[in-house]
Amino acid sequence: MNVKYTIIKVVLSIIIVVLAYLIYDSIMRPVRFNEATSAREAKVVARLIDLRTSQQFYKREHNRYTASFDTLIAFLTKGEIPMVKIIHATSYKAVDAAIILSPHFVDNTYGVNKIN
Repeated sequence: MNVKYTIIKVVLSIIIVVLAYLIYDSIMRPVRFNEATSAREAKVVARLIDLRTSQQFYKREHNRYTASFDTLIAFLTKGEIPMVKIIHATSYKAVDAAIILSPHFVDNTYGVNKIN
């Protein structure tokens, strides 16, 4: 009789462990899904921000947005994107004259472009 009870206890212990794992997994499945969804959404948002920035560069050069990804990719790989150097200085004497006279100079000290 003692052997039967031992076997029943072992089998029930195994069943308890399996059921506990199934309960844990059923609780964690939506949590893992939400984490994966958040990660995918973050990647999509980053790609859309890159696309918006690329379109804005294209519009600055051509005064219109492109309707084709191929055109945008060609522009990004072969086109020239102007670089803007932003300098924060307490006085304009400290700023190099060559930078101020540059057509791409933007002074964000006061939130406006001082040259144009």
